[in-house]
Amino acid sequence: MTAVDSLALPLPPDYAQAIPVVVAQALQLKGAYDAQSIAKLQLTTDSGARLPIDYQSGNWQLVWSSGWTTVGAHWLQMQGYGPAGVVIETQFFYFIVCPDLTTASTSLRLRVLQDTWFKATAQDSTQLAPSKKVRLRAGEVFDVLCYGLAPAHCRLVLTQPIAPIGNFGYVDITATELLQGDQIYQLSPVDVRVTEIAGGQLLVKRTTYLKSRLADSTHLALTQKQQLVQGQLLPLHQYARCDDHWQVTLPNTDLPAPAFIAAADVNLRSLDTIVDVAATELSCEILQTMPLKQRPVAPDHLSLTEKVSLAAGSMHCLSHYAAVGPQLQIRLRSAPVAQTGYLDRALVQLRRGTQVLHPGSEQVELGLSIRRCEQPPDQDWPLLNIRSVSAILQYLQIGAKTQLPLADELLQWCFEHYGAGSQTDRTCLQGLLQAYGIQLESRSTWTSEQLRASLSQGVPILLFGRFTPAAHCIVLVGYGPSGWLVCDPWGDATTGYRCLDGSPVWYAKDYFTAMVGVDGAIVADAVSQDTLGSRESC
Repeated sequence: MTAVDSLALPLPPDYAQAIPVVVAQALQLKGAYDAQSIAKLQLTTDSGARLPIDYQSGNWQLVWSSGWTTVGAHWLQMQGYGPAGVVIETQFFYFIVCPDLTTASTSLRLRVLQDTWFKATAQDSTQLAPSKKVRLRAGEVFDVLCYGLAPAHCRLVLTQPIAPIGNFGYVDITATELLQGDQIYQLSPVDVRVTEIAGGQLLVKRTTYLKSRLADSTHLALTQKQQLVQGQLLPLHQYARCDDHWQVTLPNTDLPAPAFIAAADVNLRSLDTIVDVAATELSCEILQTMPLKQRPVAPDHLSLTEKVSLAAGSMHCLSHYAAVGPQLQIRLRSAPVAQTGYLDRALVQLRRGTQVLHPGSEQVELGLSIRRCEQPPDQDWPLLNIRSVSAILQYLQIGAKTQLPLADELLQWCFEHYGAGSQTDRTCLQGLLQAYGIQLESRSTWTSEQLRASLSQGVPILLFGRFTPAAHCIVLVGYGPSGWLVCDPWGDATTGYRCLDGSPVWYAKDYFTAMVGVDGAIVADAVSQDTLGSRESC
């Protein structure tokens, strides 16, 4: 067994050693222990249930006839007790519970389609030093431990390192493909929304390339890219956000429209206002001129003060939406007349960033997401709870008080007020949120109905579950008939945390219940309605 010095800050889950198993199938494990120092062994599931284990003469064995009944990331904790009845050793076993044998027996692989780069950061390779990139050749295949999306890139942890980068880095999604068995993952951005702009301008902040497609500039022929020099100011007719690039229509360039340019290298301006569209923004497009109604009734039953016309083609950023039958209740982030109202679902198109949403009836979603991490998972591990808190503050439009990045400022607050490692403690996180002016409704007895009621009011919920042994907190941002929509800073548990993205993901009801507890025993902190109301009136 492996000793763990502190359960307050356990090591990151080692999914490199995760055991793939099939849901609802028997599980058998065996191993050895030090019988001279350990008098008793105890094995516990991630839901807190104890499993019977046979142990004697330094050997132990588990035969669990039912196995796990829910797909996703799971773990077991084995504790060794000394003669005095005190835990002296702890070991965790990690599992990826799959729906079928094929999924359980196939690994992730990266296949290189054309010569490209494995890079230390998600930048164009021309902007990286030789020590920050290594050439990959077409036809090469690499085993992948886990992956995540990054703007125009795939973020990877490889099974084997590649010098001089190591095993963590980025590849261009247009030059590679990610596979599990014969399944090819769709990683490219799709379905962008083009916006017309009157009097628009594009200012080049750093010498860069205008490109005919989303790709590293080294993958493009000279006829497929055009260099733009720092300081250039070009007229702009149309734009759309594509991850970390703008899709733009510029007159008088050498490339056919539309073309692409890195968002970090330019500013888009309209009437002296900088255009900025968050890649994960929740929004709705009005497909046909219609009223935003204060009540879910026919427009002719409302007074003029109870409705306002929204023009066809207009785009509105949302704090949250709730799909209720044929109506869509929305809360606008900035509204000229009404903060909340109702729309005809058939006449609007919902999006999160570039992704078109098709909500079912009785579905709620908040416009909250956790920013993608740009560092290796083991470095990100201590910051999971901080990233969840940071996402809630950003949703409430609360920024940093100092010149530090918000996450760094939050971590510093924890250390100064509660000590090193305190960011894993619920009391510390509650104090942290309150220090930023947030009143909380904290309970350890939440029911599913109460969670849904809070979410329907646009309330983000910090939820404490057993998704990992550290019981890291996730943010509950929605629900629907199939389950719960969450932002999990460690990634997507339904993939066994092989996907590291913190973007909203659906967790099935049975898996969610197994990880957070049954009705009346759910531990969570919800932003109070008083806080939400005061933020809206600002």
